[in-house]
Amino acid sequence: MDTTNIEGLKQEEKREKERERVKVGELGYKKEKQAS
Repeated sequence: MDTTNIEGLKQEEKREKERERVKVGELGYKKEKQAS
């Protein structure tokens, strides 16, 4: 089993989630800042 491939997939998954969070976060982040 190639563990480097698994690590790569995990990194790619993280990047995908980050992209989604950036899209959603543009709005959500501002709201969160005001709320906190």
